[in-house]
Amino acid sequence: MGSETSQSQLERRQRWTTIDEKQFIDGLGTHALNVGDSSFSPKDVDLAERANLLIKYAKSMSIRTEWGEVNKVEISKYIREKINALREQIQQATIKALEQTETSIN
Repeated sequence: MGSETSQSQLERRQRWTTIDEKQFIDGLGTHALNVGDSSFSPKDVDLAERANLLIKYAKSMSIRTEWGEVNKVEISKYIREKINALREQIQQATIKALEQTETSIN
């Protein structure tokens, strides 16, 4: 009986969860080697590339049929928040670059 409980607990830990999916999303476009790997430097991330990957992920959600332990509604909200945050970062970076260009011209 004890081994059945241990096996059941092990199986639950091996299932892909909403937390795992969020960690996967957080790694898209960062070139992290593993889910949850935080060894990359945020300054090395290409924002446009990351945004493109997140948008592709969001589009692919509609054809995904098996979600298992992953909460699709929560992930949908999470990916929208990530895309919106990246859009804001890209806009701010563009404004900063334009301001620097304008300053160097004057």
